Amino acid sequence: MGLVAVDARGRLAPSDLAAEHLVPGAPFDVSDYAGLAATSSGVLAMVERLKTNRPVGADRSGAGAPFTSRAGTPSAMEHPELSRRFTLSLAGRSRSVAPVVAERLSVGGARTVLDVGGGTGLYSIALLQRSPALRAMVFDRPQVLRVTAELAARHGVANRLDCVAGDMFVDPLLEADLVLLSNLLHDWDVPDCERPVRRCAVSMRPGGKLVIHDAFLHDELDGPLPVALYSAALFCRTEGRAYSAAEHAAWLRASGLTVEGPTPTLAHSSLLVGSRPAEGVTPTDQGQSR
Repeated sequence: MGLVAVDARGRLAPSDLAAEHLVPGAPFDVSDYAGLAATSSGVLAMVERLKTNRPVGADRSGAGAPFTSRAGTPSAMEHPELSRRFTLSLAGRSRSVAPVVAERLSVGGARTVLDVGGGTGLYSIALLQRSPALRAMVFDRPQVLRVTAELAARHGVANRLDCVAGDMFVDPLLEADLVLLSNLLHDWDVPDCERPVRRCAVSMRPGGKLVIHDAFLHDELDGPLPVALYSAALFCRTEGRAYSAAEHAAWLRASGLTVEGPTPTLAHSSLLVGSRPAEGVTPTDQGQSR
């Protein structure tokens, strides 16, 4: 919004715009008027979220956000009706974006794709439609995979798409040439982003690619505004936020991968690709099973 700047010592400070309008006594001071929002429910909820780093409304027992899933944590994604409604609600965006992802992502000689947290499976479906030799495995919660199977059959690729139930934090991941994390990591805090990236890097065959598709903040974390607003919404409803391409790239490099991108797709989103060497030292992750 242009209200905060960084001073010469690296500290946050009011911008010239803020100094003109939000400092008591300034010629065009509207701070009292803007301050009326301080008691609004939305602002108070955000303050609570910032203090606790927990989804608004989460109780102290450890219950997470309604539509994220973790073993041992109650989630709407275990409820057949709620899970179906939420999964299908995400299909609207995926229908538009998935074909562009398939067009701009080079699968090379890959024969298998593992779509972790793939939800509707529409990104895998688009890849299968574009690459007849490819086979996909969509890895997600059991209730979600009911929808995945329906959509795979509807799009005529059910014979090349396998639904694999599991938890990306603890369950073994199948080997694949291409591993896809699309619109997934923004639901989680940094430590819970780093671990699945490591696990996915281990699950790739030599010469494979780990692809992250998401809406990225600027590396300076100062925009763009649509992604910043999306991040604020995520921050209030999940355990995560939007991350920058630089943050994602750091997780990929820490897993022993070389990074290419980002490559824009649609809906303020981009592709970031981490490649594993065909030979030599590979990343490791204790506890990962093959």
